[in-house]
Amino acid sequence: MPSLCSICEKEVSRLANQKVICKTCSKIFHADCLNIAPDDLNSIKKDYNCQLCTDQVEENENQHSSSFIDRVNFFNESRWNILNDNMDNDLSISSSKSLNESRKDKWEDKIDKLVTDMSEIKKILSENLELKNKVNVLENKINILETKINKLEQNKLKKYGEITGLPIINETNVKKML
Repeated sequence: MPSLCSICEKEVSRLANQKVICKTCSKIFHADCLNIAPDDLNSIKKDYNCQLCTDQVEENENQHSSSFIDRVNFFNESRWNILNDNMDNDLSISSSKSLNESRKDKWEDKIDKLVTDMSEIKKILSENLELKNKVNVLENKINILETKINKLEQNKLKKYGEITGLPIINETNVKKML
């Protein structure tokens, strides 16, 4: 069964130099269908991910971060409920008003600390997500620059020719030959 390009749905030759395969889902594409220049093809072929797979990876990273935040929120709510229950129990058991006030103050301090810790965690998670996005942008820029460097190197090499199969001759022998 012939392989078909996932964009144009035309046959892609098994021996084609101009085919690109997604390293995640193994879909096959013509380089032309992806608007990849022939000079860029070799550097992109090794690590190519189609747009669908790239979007799924980004979505999974965002879901992971948000699910972590949800778990932290649930954890903090659970701790809050336990603290409230314990505080109510402590307050109802104790008969002395001053002791109750002291315990109440301690519990309120603990609650304030938890709220502060929770907001710090949310801030750190938000910063972490921002940094991940910046890393992705920088990685894309690095790939673009590497591609440009490869193009420049290839263009520079095009100016030179290599002659093979000639015997090594020193200068005196060349003058004699002329």
